[in-house]
Amino acid sequence: MSEAPSTTSPTAVPSRLCCEVSAQVGEPLAGTALRTDVWLLLEYAAPWGAKAYEESALPQPIKAHLGQALAALPNSRMQFIKRESSKAGDGGAAFYVAVSREQPALYRFDLGKLDDLLSLDIPAIAAGAPAYAAHRSAETLYLVCTNAKRDACCALLGLPLYRQLRALAGDAVWQVTHIGGHRFAGTLVCLPAGVYYGRVSEADAAALVAAHRQGGLYLERCRGRCCYEQPAQVAELHIRAQTGITALDGVRLRRFESEAGGYVAQFAVNGALHTVRLAEERSAFQVYESSTSPEPMHVKQYRVLDYRLDAG
Repeated sequence: MSEAPSTTSPTAVPSRLCCEVSAQVGEPLAGTALRTDVWLLLEYAAPWGAKAYEESALPQPIKAHLGQALAALPNSRMQFIKRESSKAGDGGAAFYVAVSREQPALYRFDLGKLDDLLSLDIPAIAAGAPAYAAHRSAETLYLVCTNAKRDACCALLGLPLYRQLRALAGDAVWQVTHIGGHRFAGTLVCLPAGVYYGRVSEADAAALVAAHRQGGLYLERCRGRCCYEQPAQVAELHIRAQTGITALDGVRLRRFESEAGGYVAQFAVNGALHTVRLAEERSAFQVYESSTSPEPMHVKQYRVLDYRLDAG
């Protein structure tokens, strides 16, 4: 279960920011997206704490209903979203179910009141039940992590990025609760495709939006697609870097498995199979998990050992 963002500025900026340390040591972005197949996104404008969902004042029946859905859906996450125009209270709210698989899907519900959530069969929505077909949406959502209560990096870098993206993509852009990896701030995820980005600046915003409007992804700041395990994310981005293919549907996973000391991932690209072998290892550098972490840590890394192109 996840946490959330706030438009509130941090009361004090730590003397050491985890995002600055990560950038200084050159921590790779590839392979850092959190594996997620289904996202539940609820517009919630009340102040967000460090653990926004858990600390929220959502009525218990709604929390129980959402909790049952999360338990029934493997690799699922609950997130709050909001805009600066969102209003607290039991008025209308947007609710999305995003299915972030290779064939993604997005469902939007405009709730008259929060209790309307109780009538939704969320696992059935995620499974593509025909009864909810009218709620399918062709939107691409840009969700920017901005929670000052979670980490100062997300507010300092996330809020300016959110506002720049809003100027470019309007209501498709939301602030979102913690999506993982504030040391990569400014960080965001594009749904329903499930493409994570990190170290995104205001200068990157136009190119990122243009890439998604053309059915692609923005390779320069990509952390990976959350429908894949992290070693497969590294393999996919390696293949895209080698081939120059940015179209989301241009690279498809065909095989992923662990082997002695690492992993093998095979992707289909233009009728051919591309195979990548990777080693799992501990980073030589150290980073801080958050800006308030007392000690730095080594992190897990995936190094490409071999890359080959096979016949189709």
